[in-house]
Amino acid sequence: MPRRRNAAPAQKEGFVGKALEKMDIPQNALLHVPRMEIYGVRQLMLENHKGILEYSQELIRINCGKVIIRVEGEELTLKAMNLKELSIVGNIRNIGYTY
Repeated sequence: MPRRRNAAPAQKEGFVGKALEKMDIPQNALLHVPRMEIYGVRQLMLENHKGILEYSQELIRINCGKVIIRVEGEELTLKAMNLKELSIVGNIRNIGYTY
């Protein structure tokens, strides 16, 4: 039985998205979609961001193009950031997003 891929509809649109799926290449490799890794409740790594919109110890909002990522917690700190990736540490209580 073939493997099912669950990607957001916006990511599958167009020739490039379909070609990546056929070649079994991750969508975020070329389409610059956000990719997040969460390590417990203390660290978050995010790739393909476009900058910080709001920053405090209780709330960090990150621009990811069509999506805004919202990280809420206590003692939040931007540990590292470059043009493509960022790392947030602290007591992470909630992660959400809006289009």
